[in-house]
Amino acid sequence: MPMLGIMASGRSGHLVYPGNTWVASTLPSTGNWLDFAYGGGVYVAMPGYTSSAGASSTDGITWTARTMSSADYWRSASYGNGTFVATTQSSSTVASSSTNGTSWTARTMPSAQNWYSSVYGNKFVSIGLSSSSAAYSTDGITWTGTSMPSSDTWLSVAWNGTVYCAATQNTNVATSTDGITWTARTAAANGSYIAYGAGLFVNAAGGSSANSTSPDGITWTSRTGFGAAQNLKFGGDKFVAIFYNGSTVQISTNGTTWTSKSLTTTSTWVALGYGSSSTPAFVAATANSASNLLNYSIS
Repeated sequence: MPMLGIMASGRSGHLVYPGNTWVASTLPSTGNWLDFAYGGGVYVAMPGYTSSAGASSTDGITWTARTMSSADYWRSASYGNGTFVATTQSSSTVASSSTNGTSWTARTMPSAQNWYSSVYGNKFVSIGLSSSSAAYSTDGITWTGTSMPSSDTWLSVAWNGTVYCAATQNTNVATSTDGITWTARTAAANGSYIAYGAGLFVNAAGGSSANSTSPDGITWTSRTGFGAAQNLKFGGDKFVAIFYNGSTVQISTNGTTWTSKSLTTTSTWVALGYGSSSTPAFVAATANSASNLLNYSIS
C-alpha cells in the first residue's frame, strides 16, 4: 500500500541526481514535500499537510520560499503551455495555477476530491484518489469534470505523446487519447506510480516488488520487481524510482533493467521530479523531520 500522506515537523531536505552520486541540500522551510514540477526554467516544490509554504528554484540547488494561494494539502504539480498547475489531496475543490512558479492564483476544481496526480499532455489532466473522478483543463484555469472507468485508488497519470495512462494500486489501469473519455485496461502486475520514457510506460508498485511495462497502456508485460516504490519519474535518458524509508534509488535507461544506487542516508523519500535546467537533474525530497542531511548533487 503506498503512503498517501505524511505528517512532519522540522526542516525537510532534498536531493538531486544528474550523474552517479547524490549530495545533501535543504529546502527553505518545514514541509511535507510531496511533488515537484519543472517548466520555463523553474522548479516548483509542493508542500503537503495543510501548508502554504511552497518553494521555487532555477537550478534545483538553491531554493526560495514561496506562498501558495492558500494553506492546503498540496499533493501534485504539473507544467504545460506556460503554466504550472497545483492540486490538493484534501477532499476539496481547491487548486492553483502560476505562470512563473513564484506567485500562485486560486482556481476551482469541478468537484470536491483528493486530486492526487496531474499531468500535461494535449491538456492538463487530474485524477481523483479513491473515486471515479477525473478532470481536464486546456489552460490550467478552468476545469471540467469527467469520469474514470471505475471507482478505485487512482494514484498517478502519465502521457506518452499520444495517450494518457492512469494507474491504481492494483492491476487496474485506464487509457485516454483526449483526457476526457477513459477506457479500462489491465496491467500485468500491481502498480501505483506510472511514468513514460524510452518508449514504455512503467507502472511500479507501491505495495510490492512487482512492476510492469507497456508501449501503449493497453498491452502489458510483467517485469522483475525492485521493491515497493514511493515515486517514479523519467527525465533525460533514465527512469528513477525512490522508496519510503529507503537508502537506495533504482535507475533504468530502458524501463526493464534496473541498477541500485546507494544514498548517504535512509529517509522518507516521497517527492520526485526532473528538470532540464542548465544542469539537468532529478530532485527528490523527504518528509522526515530528521532529514536535514539529505542529498543533492551536481556531479
